[in-house]
Amino acid sequence: MADASLFMLPQARARQFLAWWAGELSDLIATAAPASRAWKVMFLRSGSGCEVYVRARDGIELVGTSQSGNQQPIEELRHRLGKGKISPAQVVLRLQPSEVVQTSLKVPAAARGVLEPILRNQIERLAPWPAEKTLFAYEIVPASSESGTLEVALTVTARSLIEGLVAELDGLGYAPGVVDCGTDVSVEPRLNLLAGQTGEIGRSGHLLVSLIGLVLLASLIASAVGIVGFVQKTRELSALSSKVEESRSKLSLELPSQSDVRRQRRQAWLAAEKVAQPSMAIMLEALSRALPDDAWLNRLEVEQGTARLAGNATNAAALIGPIEASGHFSDVQFSAPTTRAEGESEESFTITAKIVPGRNLN
Repeated sequence: MADASLFMLPQARARQFLAWWAGELSDLIATAAPASRAWKVMFLRSGSGCEVYVRARDGIELVGTSQSGNQQPIEELRHRLGKGKISPAQVVLRLQPSEVVQTSLKVPAAARGVLEPILRNQIERLAPWPAEKTLFAYEIVPASSESGTLEVALTVTARSLIEGLVAELDGLGYAPGVVDCGTDVSVEPRLNLLAGQTGEIGRSGHLLVSLIGLVLLASLIASAVGIVGFVQKTRELSALSSKVEESRSKLSLELPSQSDVRRQRRQAWLAAEKVAQPSMAIMLEALSRALPDDAWLNRLEVEQGTARLAGNATNAAALIGPIEASGHFSDVQFSAPTTRAEGESEESFTITAKIVPGRNLN
């Protein structure tokens, strides 16, 4: 009995050390995780620029739209914020939904602890970019019932897009600490695409701390309980590895095949190309409505989304306005001077205009 008591004492100390080490590691990770703070400045992507919003006491206010060469919204933003420094955690860059790939997938619930490496291995099957050229974020959608699976909402975008925008905003003095996607500024950020970039350093630090702790724990267990305890830990680790491999096998069966993903990408590309091409029938009908009765065309050429109109009209200068007002053409202008033959009442004209795709007739 005395020998058994002496043998149990080191085991109790080992369990006590393990509980302490796990608590210290949890506190360290919690401390390293950035605390969520309410954003103060948001850059909402819009067209080729950004809508700049600032959060004031009375709510969210639009400062203006910042585009290439237009620094007025940035100057107005600096005037409102004063000389106080804004931390990156208070600056949000919100991408358009069209600039990211959003999808959802189901994985076994047993894979919760290894979600990130599993998703990283599936990036090239779910997004049109190589894995090393992407940033991604995910969140687990609350399940309505215990089904043994997890529904994961995944958002992926090109790393070059985010790095370019972040560098541009950093040059203006407003480097974002959060990058997400959406169209409504009143919705608080729920994910951060930058976390996939900055998380590599954090994971390395956590991994180093974990390895040091594991070495100390293994040494203590080996000295306390001897070879028997070490073998038991090895068996448990082997069993855990088997569960992980089983979860990965189930996941590979549940994820869509690569051929299905290629077919979906092809269909999406064809749909986008169809939308981008202007409808000739709609363009001709819009043009006939826009031209007055005293104007007619002798020649119509369409090339690479640009229409070239040549004809005669009583008042050629009055054609520009109606054509542009139709909403089916932009950048309407004369490509050559109008001419009027001697003794003739009509003028000859040549007009070029860019066709606006995706428009329907009213």
